[in-house]
This record gives sequence, structure tokens and C-alpha cells, in this order.
Amino acid sequence: MRTEIYLRTLLIAFVTILGLTSCTNEDEPKDITKEVTMYVSSETGTMDDFFDADKTDPIECMLVKEQGEDEYRPLAFCGIQGFEYEKGYEYDLRVNKTTLANPPADGSIYKYQLVRVVEKRLVGNPNEAE
Repeated sequence: MRTEIYLRTLLIAFVTILGLTSCTNEDEPKDITKEVTMYVSSETGTMDDFFDADKTDPIECMLVKEQGEDEYRPLAFCGIQGFEYEKGYEYDLRVNKTTLANPPADGSIYKYQLVRVVEKRLVGNPNEAE
């Protein structure tokens, strides 16, 4: 009788441990973050609003490119967390670029977080920057 109780207890403990360890999230995709250099143009561009199906109402945005890229691309003014854009200035930034494992259906697969402003340069006439 004691052996039977011992074996049942051992079996319950084994099944419990097996169940708990199989519930880990090790197989789920993870966000990947790396620090990159990003350049921000002194000029702004336009981009289509995601919710504007007719593409008739473009919105103003900043123009950015990462180190190694040739062309600037549009990014919303709020696209880099912790960064405030000022028209008329060029910026060299260090940012954390996170590739989202599960991006939102209506958004980018990337998320940017300012690490530091490496350089901020006034371009052209100071009166034109305003």
C-alpha cells in the first residue's frame, strides 16, 4: 500500500514538473534590439496617413536614413522615442532599433528609441529654420 501511494505521488510530481516546464516561452519569437547610427535631414518630407485610404491627405514627416543607406525615407515626427525634431537642423543620432517579433498590423516592424544626439547642425539661414 505504501509503495502504491509513493508511486502515485511520484507520478503526480513528474506530470506536474513536465507540465510546468513545457509552458515556457523559449520557442516564441523575441524582439531583437541593436544600436545603430541614424541621420535625420534638415528638410521634411511627406508620407501617406495609414488611415487615408484614398491617399489624398499626405502628412509632413522627417526624413531619416541609417548608416550605410543612400536614400532618406519618411518617418513620423514621433517615430523615435525621446527625440524632438527641429526643422532646419541635421542630426546624427545613436538609436536602439528594435525589430518587433509580433508587430502591430497597422504599424512598422521597427521601433526606435533615442540613445543620444551625437551631433546637431544648423543648415542654411537661421531665419529659414523657423
